[in-house]
Amino acid sequence: MNEQSLSVNTGSNIELFITDLSSEGFGIGRIDGIAVFVEGALPGEKISAIVTGEKKNYLTAKLTEIIIPSPNRQEPFCPVFEKCGGCSLQHMSYSSQLDYKEKKVKDAVERISGLKNVQINKIIGAKQDKGYRNKVQFFFDYKNDEVNCGFFGRKSHVVINNYNCFLIDNAANRLKNEFAAFIKKNISEFYESNSKSAIPKSIIIRQSFKANELMLIIIISKKMDKRLEDLFLILHDDLASKIPELKFVYYSVNTDPSDYSLNNKIMHLAGSNAIIETIGDLRFKISPGSFFQVNTLGAEKLYGKIIELADLKINEAALDLFCGTGTIGLFLAFSGGKVYGIDIVESSIKDAKENAKMNKTRNAEFVRGDVSKFLEDYISDKINSSTSKSGAGKIDAVVVDPPREGLGDKLVSLISKLNAGKLIYVSCNASTLARDLKSFDVLGYNVKEINPIDMFPHTVHVESIVLLSKVENGVSQKG
Repeated sequence: MNEQSLSVNTGSNIELFITDLSSEGFGIGRIDGIAVFVEGALPGEKISAIVTGEKKNYLTAKLTEIIIPSPNRQEPFCPVFEKCGGCSLQHMSYSSQLDYKEKKVKDAVERISGLKNVQINKIIGAKQDKGYRNKVQFFFDYKNDEVNCGFFGRKSHVVINNYNCFLIDNAANRLKNEFAAFIKKNISEFYESNSKSAIPKSIIIRQSFKANELMLIIIISKKMDKRLEDLFLILHDDLASKIPELKFVYYSVNTDPSDYSLNNKIMHLAGSNAIIETIGDLRFKISPGSFFQVNTLGAEKLYGKIIELADLKINEAALDLFCGTGTIGLFLAFSGGKVYGIDIVESSIKDAKENAKMNKTRNAEFVRGDVSKFLEDYISDKINSSTSKSGAGKIDAVVVDPPREGLGDKLVSLISKLNAGKLIYVSCNASTLARDLKSFDVLGYNVKEINPIDMFPHTVHVESIVLLSKVENGVSQKG
């Protein structure tokens, strides 16, 4: 940026009219033709701010005063909203959040994919905008002799204490608070003076809403020994006496001081083995490390839309890639046809197989494996071969629900070579979705419709369900 062309620099006080929101939820205004990003500002507002940073093509600024507020502004319901990184849109009315997310998908598709005249349907809102999460991770730090438990702060690893997180159920909040209280009361047993840190690094809470049961996974900083195991069993007994919903306790060791994530070795400590959740008419076992949609009520809407778009007939077959615990695949199987699910996570495939048995589903098979390798084997062994290494015959529809990084060129190419008439792409990242849609278009798959769905109220995240169809001789197959 040419500093001479600007009338402001870092530290300058400015007034701005906010005209838009970024994909991260920052208000956007302009000064001297340069975009200024202001956290907490909303479109339609006139604000005062202090410039905090100068980048190559834009400025950042800190909101200091709202001179003219947006009619869509509301008072945040969480007392630590401005500090906590758990959610970032509480200052917007829910209806304006939906408008923002629908626009976010449209903007990404137009800007990144370059596709024109794409049908983007009205966003599907959430039935419940609070207490909707069935999985949450809270972090610990131990500064100034205090035990802090909560989400990390915005753009930091500072833990923000919050007694009541509005995104989770009351039982999950009680479990978090009782766990933190026990650690604080017994900190001398858990604290390691040589590393100046306590052994519990974070906790993951999973919940079955139908059964009203909780699973606790404790991520610890050192290898479990007899003394520590006895201590955690005492902790379990204390929690179970106060939180009757607690039925499952696991732990995982992660010795990297900067890494709070769950690794592949998850050990059972106490209680039963796995949560059972019910969605629609189907029941699903969920192990500690398995993927499952974090919004149970939203998942029912999500799967219903996928089944509608797939319209799988009894004589047709579908691939469910990145299948997790088999939720989408089993819903597809119950609607008719044969389904093959693939996922790299061992616990997910184990759950998927058990879920098929539990729901008495005979027309769904689940295979553990890398999706790329599975598709390469399938394609190399001829698409219509009943003796292919993959075990699948002709594929009529493909459903993909990849991680946030999307598919990428290699997987897009492999999936296109299946020549399935229909492709349903489920995405939680509008940018990587748009990138992949552009690649699919080049390879002969037209976007028929995009359906945004709000699975994460009060955050900037939005899910999308996209229907694509194979073009043959200039005409899309199956609708």
